[in-house]
Amino acid sequence: MIPALNEAENIGKCLDSLLDQTRQPDEIIVVDNGSVDDTAEIALSYGVKVLSFPAPDIRFGSIGLVRQTGTEEAEGDIIVSADADMIYLPDHLQKIEERFSQNPRLVLLGGPIYSVERNILKDVEVGFYNFTRSYWTGWGLPIFFGANTSFRKAAFMATEGYKGAAAHGPVEEWILAFRLSRVGEFLWDDNLYCYGMAR
Repeated sequence: MIPALNEAENIGKCLDSLLDQTRQPDEIIVVDNGSVDDTAEIALSYGVKVLSFPAPDIRFGSIGLVRQTGTEEAEGDIIVSADADMIYLPDHLQKIEERFSQNPRLVLLGGPIYSVERNILKDVEVGFYNFTRSYWTGWGLPIFFGANTSFRKAAFMATEGYKGAAAHGPVEEWILAFRLSRVGEFLWDDNLYCYGMAR
């Protein structure tokens, strides 16, 4: 499930990485959040499901509502939450499937994000974000990246999901993580990483 807003420059690279998986995705859903560029058209050219979620007039954005829409539409048991400006390694989906198969009580899984832009400042920045999420999750406070989070849909539907988390930034992913943590186990896996394109 991929929310996308004006990602014409990136969405193709993201979809290429997801379609080049050792474990092929059962479905790919792109939720276009009112793009004014060719994001939706590019996604459609890949043969994936594209939903339209017009950008509402919400002060802090609508990413939570967009992710809610994509998740509710998805048919799979495991939802892989991605971002349009990310690149996923070829074994990403295979690793996710293995983790959930190994632990039936696991409802939420996440890992780090690294930047394709290699410089000291960017490495320090993403290193800090990865460390804090790994640290707090290890202490029982689940904090994940929305662009690298997977969860069981049944657990999601047993909670309010992203509802009420209409803000952008970390808010929607943190709210979801705390809600899911109340219905099952969660895991931060340092080996389950992906790469973000520089902004």
